[in-house]
Amino acid sequence: MRNYHPAYIFAGPYQTAVSVCVFGGPPCSYPTPFQGITVPIPTIGEALEYNPGTTPFILQYNFGIQRAIAEDTVLSVSYVGSHGYNLLVQNDLNPPIPAIINGQPNFLNAPRANPNLGAIAFNVPDGSSSYNSLQVYLTRNAGRSVQFQAAYTYSKCIDLGSVSYGLQAGNSGQQAQSDPYNLAVDRGRCDFDVNQNFTASTTYLLPFHGHRIIEGWQLSSVATARSGSPFSVQDGFDQVGMNDQAGQPGERPNLVSGRSNNPIVGSVSEWYDPSAFALQGAGFLGNLGRNTLTGPKFVDFDLALAKNIQIKENMRIEFRGETFNIFNHPNFGLPGQLLFSGIGPNGNGIPNPTAGQITNTISTARQMQFALRFRF
Repeated sequence: MRNYHPAYIFAGPYQTAVSVCVFGGPPCSYPTPFQGITVPIPTIGEALEYNPGTTPFILQYNFGIQRAIAEDTVLSVSYVGSHGYNLLVQNDLNPPIPAIINGQPNFLNAPRANPNLGAIAFNVPDGSSSYNSLQVYLTRNAGRSVQFQAAYTYSKCIDLGSVSYGLQAGNSGQQAQSDPYNLAVDRGRCDFDVNQNFTASTTYLLPFHGHRIIEGWQLSSVATARSGSPFSVQDGFDQVGMNDQAGQPGERPNLVSGRSNNPIVGSVSEWYDPSAFALQGAGFLGNLGRNTLTGPKFVDFDLALAKNIQIKENMRIEFRGETFNIFNHPNFGLPGQLLFSGIGPNGNGIPNPTAGQITNTISTARQMQFALRFRF
């Protein structure tokens, strides 16, 4: 539904109505009303072939071993994988026809396949994906006093595009950002790819006895740690000349010879080194791959203390104190991804001062809350 609904309301003729004789503009004259008025070329911002002739599908496979390694302790080790076929990705079905210069396509001022139409952004079933992972799960239940479980995943996800609907866009754009005639150029890490992910939780009944006020206290904790999400850096404007209807802020740049495609510095003011990338020539596609950079990792630790006091058979007092992000660890969002703010007089890109800077967090600071409830 999230694909078909926008494809219905945003595809012509339902998308826009253009008023060509408007207040403040050229007046409509009789008998030729539209003299001096340029009517926009029709475009489609988001559409979907309702009968594409093929169906997206996914194959899933796994193999696992589970074994009791100690009393009340079970270890599970599994391989989990999948492969997606005919997945929806957005592409321009009326792209410019490039000229070939020195063996490379150049899209600058190139005519479109149908010159009477602009960009036609369509979701097409031309995508694919693969996922492979090692998953380890350890659980321990030592009676009433201690319960423990931990999970670790080491994985890799590859696709041609992770966005089939505009609101999904985050790490990278919705539409193919490279050659519309060769979607394989966009093959890279999935936007949601997290190579390593660890979670653990523990519940411990404190060994206090002798009085109902001091006994029955329960301590719980949850720890989470995962590696950063991938993202792409972009030119910041349409250097190639695609004029994409999907509103891309600019295609990917060139990678400077000898530099890493993941030049992480690691500070909030400069997460990556923008000098590792250079603005490509006008009309040419950059050679940097999709989602080659990795954002900040995520770490969080929560703690809770709870106590139940039984007054009578049908009366009980419940107390609970919870602390989220107890160590007040900052978890940062992705850095600025737009490298340039324009073109300088020598044809080089004008550096964007916010490129590589992190300006937001993705989790809250330390938070504490307490609750006292009387049940009867």
